[in-house]
Amino acid sequence: MDFKGLLRVRPEMIDRDPCQPRRIFDTSSLEALARSISEVGLLQPLLVFKDQERYRLLAGERRLIAAMMAGLQELPVVIVEPDPAMDSVIAMVENIHRKDLTALEQARAVSGIMEETGWTQAETGKRVGLSQPSIANKMRLLDLDEKVQDLVLEGRIGERHARALIGLSSETQYELAERASREGLSARIVEKLARPLKKNKKNGRSAAWTTPLEKAILADISEAVQHKREQGLSVKMKVRSVGKRERKLEILVTIDCEEAGP
Repeated sequence: MDFKGLLRVRPEMIDRDPCQPRRIFDTSSLEALARSISEVGLLQPLLVFKDQERYRLLAGERRLIAAMMAGLQELPVVIVEPDPAMDSVIAMVENIHRKDLTALEQARAVSGIMEETGWTQAETGKRVGLSQPSIANKMRLLDLDEKVQDLVLEGRIGERHARALIGLSSETQYELAERASREGLSARIVEKLARPLKKNKKNGRSAAWTTPLEKAILADISEAVQHKREQGLSVKMKVRSVGKRERKLEILVTIDCEEAGP
């Protein structure tokens, strides 16, 4: 990376990096940083590169946002000419060392770096300061349904909640995640709820009727069985899987032979 010197640039001339891994910033933290910048100025320059008549930010997005909140008219910047393949790495490394990214945000950033550069997990880890097992563990979060990932990024469920859902179907993941958010379930409870579902899936069985049609049919039959029980009839219902795509429904009725007659 070649450094071309220090300049002062109007903040409106600097475009934020669309590949920036950090998507959600803590408002109170930004406000505190803005107050500090108002008092002493922006002490650490931003890293940018020239993009025609404007500048593209490489590192320092929080400082840029806070400086604009503080009303600074000019910002110190260092113009660099980086290797294009290193743009995402620079943003990633800055956030990792500041511990600003969540594991999911890190996973998305690492995935983007690997896709752009063709690096392996081990190669990427060396460049961003993470071990290969750590990267592999973070990347598993990308197996989650996108709606579940959004719940994590929005702070509605924690990453431990999310990890408990890995291995379940997308629909089941979201159902449990949404329930955890709605009811304020702890990660321990979510893990407990997910455990038997994973076990059944591993054994080739479905833990529940998951499609809307299946649920509707089961609900109707359950209602009919319950109605017969209320009438005094001994009725039991069993549902079991036959293969991976079929389920067998059994209705067991106990009849008093004396009442039934010959």
